[in-house]
This record gives sequence, C-alpha cells and structure tokens, in this order.
Amino acid sequence: MTTPKARLNQLYSASDGQPRYFTLSGRPPGCPAPKLQSGSTFYCKVELPNGAVVVSEPCRRKKDAEQDAARKALHEIGTPFESVAAAFSTMKSSEEVWIELKLRIETAFSNECVLNYKPLMEHFRAAIVRRGKSHAPVPATVLASLDTKIISMCKALDNISDGNPARALELVYKAAKGSSVLACDANMWISRVEPFPAHVKSGLLEQTTEASVASEKIHFDAVYIPFALDRTVSAIRINIDPSDYYMDVLARQLGIDDGARVLISRSITKAPSGTRLFWRLAERDDKSSGVNMRASTLTSHSVYGNAILAAVGSTWKSEGRLCYDDVSLGCYYRLALGKSPSGSYKLSRGALLTAELPPTFTSKSRWRGSTPRSLLNEFCHQSHLLAPTFCSYPVKGDSNDSCAGYEDHGCTADTSDQTDQAENNGNVNAAQGPFLCKLRMLVCGAPREFESERSYRNRNDAIQSACLQALLYFDTSLAHLMSSLNQSSGSLSLEYTVSLLKYVEAAEARMESAVFSPPLSRQRIDFALELFQRSQALSLIDFGCGSGSFLEAIVEQPNSLQHIVGVDISLRSLTRASKSLQGKLAKLRGALESVTLYEGSIVEPDHRLHHFDVATCLEVVEHMDPEPLSRFGKSILGIMQPKVLLVSTPNIEYNPILHGIVTRKEKSEGLEETLDAKKAEGDETVRLRNDDHRFEWTRAEFSDWASDLACTYGYSVEFSGVGGTPGQEPGFASQMAIFTRMGTGMGVRDSEQPKTGEYSTLWRWSSKRSILIASARLDQCPIEIHEFDTEKSGRVFASASAISEETGGV
Repeated sequence: MTTPKARLNQLYSASDGQPRYFTLSGRPPGCPAPKLQSGSTFYCKVELPNGAVVVSEPCRRKKDAEQDAARKALHEIGTPFESVAAAFSTMKSSEEVWIELKLRIETAFSNECVLNYKPLMEHFRAAIVRRGKSHAPVPATVLASLDTKIISMCKALDNISDGNPARALELVYKAAKGSSVLACDANMWISRVEPFPAHVKSGLLEQTTEASVASEKIHFDAVYIPFALDRTVSAIRINIDPSDYYMDVLARQLGIDDGARVLISRSITKAPSGTRLFWRLAERDDKSSGVNMRASTLTSHSVYGNAILAAVGSTWKSEGRLCYDDVSLGCYYRLALGKSPSGSYKLSRGALLTAELPPTFTSKSRWRGSTPRSLLNEFCHQSHLLAPTFCSYPVKGDSNDSCAGYEDHGCTADTSDQTDQAENNGNVNAAQGPFLCKLRMLVCGAPREFESERSYRNRNDAIQSACLQALLYFDTSLAHLMSSLNQSSGSLSLEYTVSLLKYVEAAEARMESAVFSPPLSRQRIDFALELFQRSQALSLIDFGCGSGSFLEAIVEQPNSLQHIVGVDISLRSLTRASKSLQGKLAKLRGALESVTLYEGSIVEPDHRLHHFDVATCLEVVEHMDPEPLSRFGKSILGIMQPKVLLVSTPNIEYNPILHGIVTRKEKSEGLEETLDAKKAEGDETVRLRNDDHRFEWTRAEFSDWASDLACTYGYSVEFSGVGGTPGQEPGFASQMAIFTRMGTGMGVRDSEQPKTGEYSTLWRWSSKRSILIASARLDQCPIEIHEFDTEKSGRVFASASAISEETGGV
C-alpha cells in the first residue's frame, strides 16, 4: 500500500527538484515538552522544491516522523493523502462500492491499463496469441486475484472474500455483467466488447516475439497436493509451450480443460517469489472433491479438491513478462512446518530435528531464535487472528488487583515497551519491577487469557513469557488436530547430518570489523570497483564466488561491466547466491547484460571459458590444499588467460593485531623474523585467522608465489592491499596481487594442459530474455542457516566463451 512519503516522491518524480528530508532528535521548536518524559523522540523537516518547509509532530520512531511530515506536505500542496482503507470507509453505501468495482473492471480493459498494469499483461498477451482474438478474453479469477484495487473493493463489499477466492470471483463476475465489458455466461471469461486497436496489440505482442526467440519451452517443478489424505504429496514437472497459456496447462494438470475455472490464492510468503496455490473451482453439486486440509493449511482458508503449488506468473518486477521458478517438496514441507509455532521456531533456529519450543522463558539474552512475541505475531498474521492485547503491571504485594486494564501493545514488532525506554533513560516516574503480564486474544470467537509464568524484573521479559504461554497452547491444539487427521502406523527412513559447532575465537569477519572501518570485505570491494573503472572492463569472472556477496555488491554499484560470471564448487553456496542476486537484478537498470553461476572445480577447468577482461579471486587461495594450489597458475593464467587477475589473501604478519596480542607500535621492525621463531615454537600468536585456512602467507612468501606465476605465464604483477598504511609495518591486513597480461601471454602447451570438463550451469540471468532461467538442481540443496561458515572450504573457477553460447556473446 502506498505511503505518504512514496506518494510525495511520486508527485515530484518528473520534476527537477526532489523533497529533502531531515530527521532530528528531540522536539520541534515551539512544541512544549510533556509533563512526563518517556523516552527519546524524533521529528522530521521536509523541504519542498518550491521552498516550503513542513515540520512533523514529535514521534518515537524516525520512520513515523518522516511519514507524518510527508502527510503534512501533501496537505500543504493541496493533495491530501488518503489510504485505500480510508477511502472505502468514507463511502456511504455498498452501491457506491459496486459502482467503483464496475468502473475498475472497465478500466482494467482500457488501452492504457492493458499496456501498463504489469501483473495482467501476460494474460492479455496470451489471449491474443492463443486465441487470435482482438477482444483478449481473460479469466475472471485473474482479476479477482491479481488486481489489488479489485481485491480491496471486494473486501469492502464482503469481508469474507478476503479469505475466500471463490466469493471474490463471484463478486467480480457479477460486477462485470453489470458493466460495459462482456462476461460470457458459458464460462468465467471476461473480455472487451470492442477489439483492441492495432498499437495495443503490437505493444503486447512485441515482448512475446522476443520470448519466442529466447526460449522454446518453459519447464519448472511444482508440487501436487491431493485432497485425499491417503495419497502423498508429490513433485510434478510443468511443461509450457510458447503457444500455451499457463493457466490452461495448470487446469489440465487438475483434470479440467478451462483455465478460467482455476482459482488462484494470494502470494505465499517464505517461498520462491510469486509462489501461489492453484485449484479448480468446485461445482455446487460436486461431491467428489472434499476439503484439501494440507493445501488449506498453506492459505489459511478452505481449498477444495486437488491443488498445485507453483511459482509462475507475471509481476511488477518481471515487467509484465512471464517468470517462473522451481518449487520443491522440501519447500512445501518447510511452508507447512512454518504454520505451527513449534515449526516456526525450528526454522528460526535452523535446526529442524533437534530444536524444540522451550516450555519456559528466562530472559531475552538466553533465548535463541525468534522471540515468542515475534513468533506469535507471525502466527496471528498467518491464521488471520486479531493482534493480542497486553496488560503488564508491577507486582506490589498482591498482584491480583494491580491490572487496571489492558494496554494495546499489538503484536507487530519485537521491540521493548515504552516504559522500558523510560526506565533506561532514568525516568524516576517510571514503574519499577518485578512485572507480570496478562495477554488477551480472541480464539474461536471467545476471549482467552494467558499469563506470564512468573514475575520478571524486566517488563518486556514478562510480555515474552505471556506470548510463550499462548504459543504453547496453540501448538498443543494444532498437534492434536493434525494427529487426528492422519495417523500412520508405518515406519520412516530418515537421513540427516549432524554438525558440531565449536567456538574457539571470534569469527574472521568479526575480528576484521573490530579493527577496520569500513570492514576489510567492503574495502576489497571498493578496490575491485576502482580496478574495473581503471581498466574499462566489460566482462568479469569471480573464482570462488561463494554465496555471492561480492557479486551482489558489484551489481548494485554503477560500473562498465556487461557480463558477469560466478563460479564455485559448493552447490549450497551457489543456491544462496542465485536467490540473493535474483532480487537485486529484478530492479537493475544499467549496462549489465548477463549474470551466470557455474558449478565446477579448479582441478578440471572448463577450457571454453577464457579471455575475460577482469578476473577476481578474493580470499580463496588460503582455503586450498597444496596439490590444487599447485595447479592454480596453470588453470587460470595458463588456460583462462584473463587480461587482469586480482588475487587477495590474508597477511599473517597482521594477525597479532587482529587477535589483540600486540599493538601496531610494538611491531616496528623485525616482525617477520619474530613470527618465524614463534611458528617454530608453536606459539599461538601466529595462529591463523580462520580454522578453515590451510595456510597464510607473509608478504615475502606471497610476493615470491605471485612473481613466479607472472614470470611463467607472461604476466606482469604489482602488489597492493587494503587495511593498513602503505610503507608502514606490518603492511596491509589483506594483501593483493594484480596480474596484467603482457601481449598475448604465454599460455599452456596442449601437452601440459590439465584435465578439462564442462561446468554445470546452475543459474543464469539475461537482460535480453523475457524470463529468468534457474536450474532444477538449486532445490536439491535446501538452505539451512548454521552458526558457522563453510562456504569457502573449496573454490573453483570458470571463464567466458560459455556466455557466448547462452547469452549472445561477450
């Protein structure tokens, strides 16, 4: 929903000037302070392009102050802000809402809306291509599920439609029959009476022509959820030809021929982008399809008959083009697990087998995973329950009469209570602990109370304890309900991996962040960006890209790169990289044309990929064993032959500073000799920064290694680094070597070339395509967040000519 700040920025988007926001602490000048000060406040000052200045009221959060200032600025310029809910609340009767709904349906078929409302463009385009008709009939269920304004109007007419897509479809179809559009009585299609003009048809078909050239067929995985509990949930493969309409394909999977009789759910959170549930519209006299309990759990409303969980459709981010993604069985089971309080807690801990929702709450510092209040907020949102109200009060002798009334704290954020802020600020008038808390919420239409297990010194801990008691109640109720639905007497074979977590010292990144600001990882990225600009590079390959943090930073910054490749040996890390990059690239506007992720090994390089403008290998070589490391130069500089190669590795001479053993002033001279002696003695002052590092080099060792490679393969090399002052001991914390190819380079003779192979393409994005392509293997590696990092246990590389085959060349 649009906010006042977004609305104000939109009004000035086409002008030269933009509103400027200044958020300050305290209270605005001339605003009297309250008698009882309870925590810090903020106010915002907005300067409009016409010179007007608007000041907000004092607010507890900076974001609230900005929105209040923007709301006042809109009123100042004569465009008062009014939310969708407020607009409908001012309507006097349902007849006026009916008129608005009819007008909106007519507007959806107007020339301007067809070409600009991105979620519906694919459906109009498919209607023209598939049927060859200029009237472009689309299913009524599409309007009832994808048009946000129509959804809000249906909810204003009948609140039940918010959780019942069949009721929303009935309202839309009834309104369509009373408007100027054509509603077919034989089925649930809606179309224009007059055909679309030629320029609208050409605008819709333009991207279809590009899509037909870019790909022949669409393939993706989905999950089939039968309504009968004795049938298992299974994975299915969806194949869509360029001439097919994806709604018709899904309808055939559900046993019907008409895509207009397929209902669509809201977008399901915590799943691949655009994941929805599709099921057939049940006939009034159809007794063969019962309630699908498993599918209903995902949507929190009744679903009848068999259903399909799939991520396919057109969205705002896809610019109206058809996009899709694989949905695996693992994804379905995680969604189902997250619908219960204990399941959500397991997912937040990243320990599905061992973690259990604790029966008691001690303190927030000892709690692991999402807090009880955050879990209760999530459960209420998923189950469409009203937010609970809290009554927290100090215990003074008899606590039974201490609660004067319930305070509506809501359950929207896991933040401390305002009274806690007053106590932390030293307010003498604030209430003193210990505290108890009572929680009240509606359960099955009846109020129910939950109380904290005991009294707590901190008010927020008492609130968390009351939330935990509510979670335990709901968890027990859901467990009893699910066990009565489907009891199994069989056995289950389960394979799992146990990881031992060991805390020896602070993580490498944490140590570096404590000494350097910005952290070394950010400084390495800035160094690489400067190198790209200096060399005017158009193509980049990142060896050992891991989870894609470096690639994310590259695509976010303006640069000259057109083609980017990331290579890693870890499928798990590449899966994370693909998901993070997809969100970044959806909003990208620049020269970048393609991004590709490969799975491969440095021992078996892919000879197709070579001659990139720039290659990077950041903090990778120290993770390699001696035998693979000996092939590093031959594989990359001998076969890959990038024009420029940037290699970075830790400087072991800097480790004593990072470990806090000595200071920089104590290490002026003779440091390398001292470290060598310490190594021989086994002294811990030279311990490595990370337990996964196989080695770490001094400056002299790194210089010898890099110089030998440069001499062997026809490169020049210069040394630099980040995290330190040039010319001062002990050098840079992260030392770097920049290899530059001289002429055509020496390369490797055919008789000396190592074994080669072809990398597996895990994920690819192209600005010239109308779709995103993701390998089905990505869902074979479910991501679980643990408290250690093994993404750099092995590293790989790839190079450039494969992009020529897949994205049109470098």
